[in-house]
Amino acid sequence: MSGPTPRRTPMTRGIRRALAGLLALGLLAGACSSDDDGDTAADDEATEETPVATGATIRVPEDHDTIQAAVDAARPGDLVLIAPGVYEEAVDVTVENLTIRGLDRNEVILDGGFELENGLRVLADGVAIENMTARNYTTNGFFWTGVTGYRGSYLTAYRNGDYGVYAFDSVKGQLEHI
Repeated sequence: MSGPTPRRTPMTRGIRRALAGLLALGLLAGACSSDDDGDTAADDEATEETPVATGATIRVPEDHDTIQAAVDAARPGDLVLIAPGVYEEAVDVTVENLTIRGLDRNEVILDGGFELENGLRVLADGVAIENMTARNYTTNGFFWTGVTGYRGSYLTAYRNGDYGVYAFDSVKGQLEHI
């Protein structure tokens, strides 16, 4: 036979709360700590290979005749600003953390002529495409593939073969006002 069931006292409850608080604090401290082992030589090597962000604005067609030429000249953190016009090209973006922005959603038009595969194909992390239209591509108008961090805002796409706007095998992105 079992004896009487012990009653919980306020002291027991208080101890449990304190332990839960300490556990939560320990988990938070562990999550916020860094993996830095103090090896600055490895850190120096990493920064030497990483391009420095310039934050420059590269204008199409003022600075470069094509969007592809402007993207190729860009560095991480730059803005490629596109004037109204019809651009008959397929652009591959390999520069990380780039913003590609049209001045007018309805007048900055990428046209594939039913021959080019993708309007803008993004292969780099952190690229934002804003305020433009893609039409007449055989596959996709705006296409992010295998990237982490992306944004598509105020985009119009029509008469494209597969998708107007497509993020494949990509994470941590946002599509808005499509």
